[in-house]
Amino acid sequence: MSSVRKGSSKTKIVSAPWQSAEASIGTLEKGCRIFGLNKGQYSLVDILIHVLRQTGPAHVTCCVWTTGIADVRLVRDMLDDGRMTGFSLITDRSFALRQPQYEATVRELLHDANIRTTETHAKFLLIKNAEWSIVVRGSMNLNRNPRFEQFDLDDDAGLLAFLEGHVAELTASMPLISL
Repeated sequence: MSSVRKGSSKTKIVSAPWQSAEASIGTLEKGCRIFGLNKGQYSLVDILIHVLRQTGPAHVTCCVWTTGIADVRLVRDMLDDGRMTGFSLITDRSFALRQPQYEATVRELLHDANIRTTETHAKFLLIKNAEWSIVVRGSMNLNRNPRFEQFDLDDDAGLLAFLEGHVAELTASMPLISL
């Protein structure tokens, strides 16, 4: 793993060809900014698990183009054991057409009220509680993908509020899941 620090001591740039999400990201600091590259050995859900270990229980909003069933099951487990206080999923409308065998399972595990579909290719996580405002953006969907991936992780209340505003506008204008 190569790591280069630039600017503030809270900024970290990391290339992690073989490391885990935990080793790549390390310990979060208030106001941190992390840019990372990996070779697909960990996914967005692995980043989420690592972040929640440090932030404690938080509400999570996830916007992705697609998701895998194993990852949705992990999300359900984190809701059930209290690592997450809530979870909202935004996914592309084409998800049901591309993954019809997943539809019933996603709906059963996450419940219709927590799922919205739209035309999206955006990929981000919002992880928020009283102490943290974590935003993760990148190329990863909520599934395993053994390909070169990148992510940005920021503890930034302003950025989180901006994306929450977008999600609120989207949620108000979009019907419940239309898988």
